[in-house]
Amino acid sequence: MKKGMRSLILIILVIAFICFEGLNFPKVDQSVAAEPGPVVAVGTPLVKRGDFAAIVIMGTGFQPGQEIRILFTTPDGQQADIGYALKPEPKPDKTGSWFTTWDASSFVKEKLVTGGAYKLCVADGDYRIITHTPVFFQPEKDKEDKNKK
Repeated sequence: MKKGMRSLILIILVIAFICFEGLNFPKVDQSVAAEPGPVVAVGTPLVKRGDFAAIVIMGTGFQPGQEIRILFTTPDGQQADIGYALKPEPKPDKTGSWFTTWDASSFVKEKLVTGGAYKLCVADGDYRIITHTPVFFQPEKDKEDKNKK
């Protein structure tokens, strides 16, 4: 009798759980997966250093018309807003996509970029980081190596 009563209580609990929780199934038109966040990519991930270093930067998944800033981050964590060196100004279109070109030649001439991996961060108008991407500057060969060739 005890087994029968336990089984009956268990069945009632399962049915109650299904009735209360099972009614909240997502509808077919509702998205179950999380929406991906904004993505940024460098069109020229390997930059050969020289007198001119142009880097194509693009992004998608941003809010249309959102104000964005691009920050150059050195390996020691220092950041600089490079908006003055971007053409055109990065502004997400109606699909949330944008592109720009960064003339990094002044960073190379001032030896702020010496070679190796660096990080570009995309931030909102209040400088809150949204996403980031790496960019690699090929180190310049020593002058001695150039003279040997």
